[in-house]
Amino acid sequence: RPKLNLIKEPFLPRRSDPQIFNEVHEVVPSIHKPTLRLGFCGNILDEMPGGQALTYPAAVALAKETMGTDKAIMDELKQLPYHISWHFGFTGSARGELDAAKDLFNHTSADVNWPPLHFLIGCTSDRVSLHAAALAKAKGAIQIAPYAFTSRLSHRENFPFVFRTSPTSRDYAEGIVAMMRYFGWTDL
Repeated sequence: RPKLNLIKEPFLPRRSDPQIFNEVHEVVPSIHKPTLRLGFCGNILDEMPGGQALTYPAAVALAKETMGTDKAIMDELKQLPYHISWHFGFTGSARGELDAAKDLFNHTSADVNWPPLHFLIGCTSDRVSLHAAALAKAKGAIQIAPYAFTSRLSHRENFPFVFRTSPTSRDYAEGIVAMMRYFGWTDL
């Protein structure tokens, strides 16, 4: 089970390798609210099919700006029972994305300036998501994988704390085959 020890600790900003944008933003916690530590990693240069730029960093920025305020998109996010500590690791390359994910996870609880994450949201490639899932298991953190298509992450015994928000590539293939059978198509 993930260790969700929501302790109240202030954070100091941290900067790492200049090629990795790494930011910590902490709203000063009140006495009555615990802190939820969220990490986000991704490769900002990834592109969606058709050449559209990946909008993941923009969605995260919107969430950071509005969660816990009256500007939140959903009423449930306007008043939160906890404060959020935002940790970012967006990079310009796939290799940098892996380094950013490791950097987000590889801090000890003894480092009061950077306690361990509760959740990692990302990464944008299957390869990095697999590595991050192994780290999440070792650290007892939950990983939400919005861009992972590999079916390997579906093996609960290997990756018990991974939750995907997209279907696997096998699910896509089975859907295409089912649609072709339904319409009686024999080729694409």
